[in-house]
Formats: sequence, C-alpha cells, structure tokens
Amino acid sequence: MINILNVLVRILIHSFVYTQVKMSKPSIYSNFYLANFITIDGIQYKSSEHYFQSHKFIYPGASNRSLEYAELIRTCNTPYQCKMLGTQKKNGRYGWQKQINELIDKYNDLKIRNDWEEVKDTIMWEAL
Repeated sequence: MINILNVLVRILIHSFVYTQVKMSKPSIYSNFYLANFITIDGIQYKSSEHYFQSHKFIYPGASNRSLEYAELIRTCNTPYQCKMLGTQKKNGRYGWQKQINELIDKYNDLKIRNDWEEVKDTIMWEAL
C-alpha cells in the first residue's frame, strides 16, 4: 500500500512540476513567480528567486564587488536570469543568455559565500 501511495505522490508532484515548467507564467507557489511586492529589510525583490540568488553574495564582510554582483542579481528582469547569475552557470541557447554569460565572465572571480549550505534554508524561509 505504501508503494502505491509513493507512486501516486510522485505522479502528482511530477504533474505539478511539469505544469509549472510548461506554463507561460509560473503560479504564485513558484519561486519564479514575479510578485514585485516582496520587500525585506526595506529592499524590494521581484521574486523569491531574486532574493535567494542575490543572498549568495551578501554576507558579513562581503566585498563591494560581491555586493555589486548581488545587486545585479536582485535587479535582473526575470527569475531565470537571476538564477543563471546566482549559480554562475552559463547557457547559450538564446541571445539574451549571451549578455548574462558576459556578466558571469566579468564576475568570475567571485565565489558563493562560504556558509551557503548552512544558511540557504533560512534565507529561503525569509523570502517566503
């Protein structure tokens, strides 16, 4: 019985995720949903993804360059663009990605904060 429930839950999750990916606009439950009203500590973020990815480069003692990069991430037009910058992973399928790739190359000396694995869950909860 438990195996059947596990299979059903996986099917439901897969269907939900597949629907989210195929939809032109993410649902309000997605971290890619453009809310434009997320304000934390007086700073506005377009989505929870913007908050999450930018905070990979905001930490006590962060360099001005790291904070500059975090601001680039925060002000990206779309959650996908900020995810590319935040993960520092390049992709070249579309023309707009080449501009993001150039920024990743420009800031390739920066590394994600050392304590990211310890703080990332807290940061996501703050965004929610």
